[in-house]
Amino acid sequence: MTNHIYYRKIRSECSENMDKIKIGIIGCGTVAGYGHIPAASESNSAELVALSDINEKRLNELKEKYNVDTYTDYHLLLKRKDIDAVIIATPTFLHHQIVIDSAKNKKHILCEKPISMTLEEADDMIKVTREENVKFMIGFTRHSSKIYTKIKEVIDNGTIGELKYIKQIWNWGGPIWGGSERYMWMINRGGGPIIDAAVHDFDLMRWYSESEAYSVYATGYYSRNDIKYPDNVSVLIEMDNGTLGFIEHSWAYGKKSFSQFHIVGSDGVLVLENNNLKVIKKDEEKVIPLGDDNDRFLIQIDNFVKSIVNDTEPIVTGEDGKKALEIGLAALKSIKNKKIVFLK
Repeated sequence: MTNHIYYRKIRSECSENMDKIKIGIIGCGTVAGYGHIPAASESNSAELVALSDINEKRLNELKEKYNVDTYTDYHLLLKRKDIDAVIIATPTFLHHQIVIDSAKNKKHILCEKPISMTLEEADDMIKVTREENVKFMIGFTRHSSKIYTKIKEVIDNGTIGELKYIKQIWNWGGPIWGGSERYMWMINRGGGPIIDAAVHDFDLMRWYSESEAYSVYATGYYSRNDIKYPDNVSVLIEMDNGTLGFIEHSWAYGKKSFSQFHIVGSDGVLVLENNNLKVIKKDEEKVIPLGDDNDRFLIQIDNFVKSIVNDTEPIVTGEDGKKALEIGLAALKSIKNKKIVFLK
């Protein structure tokens, strides 16, 4: 079954067989503005009923646009008995307390990545959500992307043999076009690209290799003097099963985003270019059109709802979020100490 037919089937099943899951969103800034809020309002499986943000002007604009209830105090949103689940899209350093409060109010939780700023906070979040018996999903959207799920399928089919090496190079302009205030908290309180953004890459290494990180070595530099975390980082990862990864992630190239994504197997190579996947084997080359992943937030919400309705584990768990963060923290430690960090 092709990906688009599969996800359409999920949406159809959810909408036909059940009442919609009622969702509130806490944190209505950049990522919620272009991702979560439009997706929740368009979903056939969920109903957007409330928003919370400390920016009252922003809330008033969203209230008028989406015709939903709004709260500057998220605790008031959590007290509503008709809300089944929440999406948390606040700055990372606020995730921990909001997740705990949401779980204790019996709300299922989709939390933006990264899970938190420390492993201790992550452990606490996982523990409380388990105790309160609520779903806890982390917002790694690649698991809901038609592009990356198709690439995973090609790897698992053995098309390029045994997976050996993954190269991911990214410049992300999001912190820049999000405004100077957002950039400064992301680079000084959000861990910079290695924690806030490269966790996507660390998660993908685990997902594609189906293995855990064994060792991490990283370097980084600062493009300006008033930032806490390096804004250009390079990370070498060796997984337990021998798969190697090279990740370069930068916020230092300005607003334009660009990337390189190569996967090497024992029998061939995959190259992602312009939403097409090149499959290169010896002297043969074929191209698999992948389309776009503009509906990844909508599919993510469908996947979240499916875990609630079917009472199954989310496709990305709190434990997955913690493991990706663990690699990022190891990379920061490696940069600081100029040594390889072993995770076992």
